[in-house]
Amino acid sequence: MKKINSIVKKLSHKMLIMSMISILIPMVILSTFSINGLDNLASKSLDKSAELSLNSGSLSLDDKMKSYDKFSEYTSSTKGLKKEIMTQNISSLKSRIKFTNSMQDVELMAITNENGTIMASTAHDNDFKINNIISKFSKSPKTTAFEAVPGNIAEKISNYKVRNTNDALAIVSVAPIYYNMEALSTTDKNGKIIGYFVIMDILNNDATYLSELQEETGSSATLTLYDSRVSTTADNKDLIGKKINSEAYNSLKTQDRYYENLVIDGNYYYCGYKALRDIDGNLVGTLGIGAHTEEILSVLDETRSQIITVIAITLLLALIMSLYAGRLITKPLNTLKDVAEKFGAGNFSARANIKTGDELEDLSNSFNLMAENIQSMGKLMEADKEKLAETIMDVSKVMKKLSEGDFTVHADESKDINGLQKSINLAIENIGELIKDLRKDIEVLDSEIESIESQLANAEESAEQLTDAASQVANAASDQSVKLQNSTNQLMETFEGTKLVNDTIENMVKIAGSIKGNSNEGTHKVENATGTMNNIANVIDNLSKSIGELGTESKKINEVTTLIKDVADQTGLLALNASIEAARAGEAGKGFAVVASEIKDLAEEIKKSVEDINKTIKGINCKIDETIELGNTGKSQVKKGVLAIAEVNSAFEGIQNGVANSGSRMDNIYKGSQNAATNVNLALKNSQEVAAIAEEFAATAEEVTASTEELNSIIEEIRNASKELTKISGNVSKKTNEFKA
Repeated sequence: MKKINSIVKKLSHKMLIMSMISILIPMVILSTFSINGLDNLASKSLDKSAELSLNSGSLSLDDKMKSYDKFSEYTSSTKGLKKEIMTQNISSLKSRIKFTNSMQDVELMAITNENGTIMASTAHDNDFKINNIISKFSKSPKTTAFEAVPGNIAEKISNYKVRNTNDALAIVSVAPIYYNMEALSTTDKNGKIIGYFVIMDILNNDATYLSELQEETGSSATLTLYDSRVSTTADNKDLIGKKINSEAYNSLKTQDRYYENLVIDGNYYYCGYKALRDIDGNLVGTLGIGAHTEEILSVLDETRSQIITVIAITLLLALIMSLYAGRLITKPLNTLKDVAEKFGAGNFSARANIKTGDELEDLSNSFNLMAENIQSMGKLMEADKEKLAETIMDVSKVMKKLSEGDFTVHADESKDINGLQKSINLAIENIGELIKDLRKDIEVLDSEIESIESQLANAEESAEQLTDAASQVANAASDQSVKLQNSTNQLMETFEGTKLVNDTIENMVKIAGSIKGNSNEGTHKVENATGTMNNIANVIDNLSKSIGELGTESKKINEVTTLIKDVADQTGLLALNASIEAARAGEAGKGFAVVASEIKDLAEEIKKSVEDINKTIKGINCKIDETIELGNTGKSQVKKGVLAIAEVNSAFEGIQNGVANSGSRMDNIYKGSQNAATNVNLALKNSQEVAAIAEEFAATAEEVTASTEELNSIIEEIRNASKELTKISGNVSKKTNEFKA
C-alpha cells in the first residue's frame, strides 16, 4: 500500500492517471452506446426479417386455402354433379372425381352423400369414414381449415407417417352440395344438402411446399401437428418428429404469433411461429420460420472486437503521449531537483541549465539567481572571517610582546577593525609613556589611579547602555522573524490554492476538448442521417413508379378478362345453338345435349369468374392508388426529416463554436494562473530568505549582549586591580627599569 501511495504521489504518475481517466471515460461511454445501438439494430432487423418471412409463409398458406375453397365452391355448384348424386350415378361420379383431381395436386378428393358416406374418391380403397370431419364443418360457416386427420384415414391416402405422432396435419375443405335443380325440384328438397365435396391436402412430409417457401424467404421452415414437427425443409429434416419449445406452443394457444431465439445442432436461428387453427378455432399446429443469425452475430462480434481494438489502440496512444508529455515536464523538474540537492550538499557552484522556453525555464533561472546571491553572501562572509582571524592573530602577537614587557611593539593600523588596532597602539603608547612618567612622576600615581577609576565607571555605564540596546535589538529581530514566518505560511497556503486552481482549469480545458470531439462526431452522424433520408426518398420514388407500372399492367389484365368474357358469351351462344340442334336430332342427340349443357354451364362459370377477377383487379387498383398516396406522404415526411436534421446540424455547429470560444478563454485563464503560481512561489522563497537573515541578525545581537557582559566583568577586574595598584606602586617604580619604553 505504501508503495502504491508513493507512486501516486509522483507528478508524472498523477498526470498519466488523469490523462488515462479523461480518455477512458468518454471511450467507454461511446463504446457502450455503440454496442447497445448495434444490438438493438440487430434485434429489430431480426424481428423484421422473421415477421416478413412469417407473413410470406402465412400468405402462401392462405392462398392455398383460398384456392381450395374456391375450387370446392365451384365444383359443388356444378349442376351435372348434383344430378349424378341424385341419380346415384357412381360411374359418372368416379369419372368426374378423376377429372377434377387432375386440376389440384392433393391427397384426397371425395364426393359423399348427405350422411357423409363416400360415393367416389381418389383413394384406392374407400374403406374409411370421414363423417366426423364433415360433421364439424357442417356446423361452421367456413368451408376450409386446418385439421388433425386421424392416422387410419391418413394412411389410406398418403405416406404421412412421422416419428412420435400417429395423426396427420392437413388442409381440409368441405363444401356442401345443395339440391336446387329446377328440372327435378320439389318443395321439400329446394335448398336441401344432398352431399359434400371434400378436399384433403396432407402436409406431413410435404417438403416441396416448405422448400418453395424457403426459396422465397431465404429462411428455414417447419410445420407441426400440435407441438411435434411433421414437415421441415431439407436442411432440417432430422428435426421431424421432435417437439418445439413448450413455452412457444403454450403461448400460441392464446395468441396468433410468437418469436424466440433457438440453437439447433450448433446453428443459431431467430424463429417466428404462426398458430394454425381448426374449424372450431382450436390450435392444431404451427408454421415456423427460422432465420439464420450466424452472419448477423458474426458481424456484431466483429464490430464489438473492432470497437475494443480501437479503444485499446487509443488507450495505448494516450499512454504513450501521456508518458511523453509527463517526461517533458518531469525531466526538467528532476534536473532542477538534482541541482538543488547538490547545492544543499555544499556545491555552491551547481547551476540548472533548463531551456524549455516555459515556466520551468523561468523557475530554473530564478533558482540560479538565488544560488548566485547565496554564493556571493558566502564569499563575503568568508572574506570577513579571514580578515577577523588575521586581526586576532595580529592582536595576539602584540599582546604576547606586551606580556614579555616589550612596549615598543605596535599593531598594524592599516587593518584596523572598529578602531581596535588604533586603541591598542594608543594603549601601548600610553603605557610606555606611563612607564616613562612612572620613572619620573611616581608621586602623582594616586591621582592617575582615581582618574582611571572614573573612566572605568563611565565605561561600565556605557557597557550597560550597550547591553540594553543589544537586548532590544534581539527582541525586535525575534518578533520580526516570527512575523516573517507567518507571512511565509500564508504565502505557502496561497501557492497551494493557486496550484489547485491551475489543476482545475487544466481539467476544464481537457473536458472542453472532449466536448468539441463529441460535437464533431455528432455533426458527422447528422450528415450520415441526411444521406440516409435522401436515399429513403429515392427508394420511395422508385416504389411509386413501380406501383404505377403495376397499375398499368392490371389494366392490361382487364382487357384480357374482357376478351375472355366475350369468348365465354360466344361459347354460351354456341352451346345454346348446340342444344337446339341436339333437340332437333332427337334421341341421337341426347349425348351431345349433355355436353352442350356442360359447356354452357362452364361458360357461365367462366363469365362469373371473370367478373370476380375484374372486381379483384379493381380492388388492387384502389390499393395501388392508396399506396402511391402513402408513398407521396412518406416522401413529404422524409423531406421534413431532412429539414429537421439540418436544424440539428446547425445546433451542433453552434455547440462547436461555443466550445471553441470557451476553450480559448479557459486557456488564457490557465496561463494566468500558472504565472500567478510562479510569482507566489518566488515571493515565498524571498520571504524565507529574509526570515533567515532576520534570525542571523537576532543571533548577532545576542552575541553583542554577551560581549558587553564580558566587558563589564573586565571593567570590574580592572577596578579591583587599580586598588591593588597603589599597593604595588612602590614596586612598580623598581620594576619600570625592566620594561622597554
